[in-house]
Amino acid sequence: MPITDLLPLLQHKDGALELFNLDRHPSVTLFLRGGTLVCLQVNGREVPPIQARAKIALIASLRRGAFEFIPGSAPRHCTNPLGWPLEGLLLATVTMQDEIQEMRDRLPHPDTIFRAHGDVATNDPRLAEFLDRARHALLQGASARQLAEAIGTPLDQTRYYLAALRQDGFVEVVRLRVKANARASKLASRLLAALRQRFGGGGKS
Repeated sequence: MPITDLLPLLQHKDGALELFNLDRHPSVTLFLRGGTLVCLQVNGREVPPIQARAKIALIASLRRGAFEFIPGSAPRHCTNPLGWPLEGLLLATVTMQDEIQEMRDRLPHPDTIFRAHGDVATNDPRLAEFLDRARHALLQGASARQLAEAIGTPLDQTRYYLAALRQDGFVEVVRLRVKANARASKLASRLLAALRQRFGGGGKS
């Protein structure tokens, strides 16, 4: 049963949804209360909000696993309660996955450097959480690959966030690594052709 079908059945229940035997992923526990996701843990450790959204998206894409619901169970320690309504969380997760898939060919190169325009703010909770974790690095200039490694979000999701922030005018491109790589590749090809001609590629012995 996909988690997108499972969670709506638990909207009016309080307890812990344990997911285990997942395909190449450690066990995940979702603590639910009053139709909201209170806390998300991976192997018993609390996951911060920006990574929690990524985990929900990842779980939604998995095809194998098992689950058990424990009524009344609550987290022992929850330093940053999420309080995310399940209905809105599922809709946002599915929508973002669809948008990433649709925009895949137009997402920025993983090594393109972006810089934020000062102390920016957004009303989108997903982008706000991303900015909160990535603001310092973006003020200095950072790529999607660097941010994904530092924050712990999937690379494609990080590229999606940066594309959305750029569209809203919150960040700008300061260096296009993809173009630099193309120039380097062209130069390497010219050098290789010259070497071949000089050392036997031109038909002379």
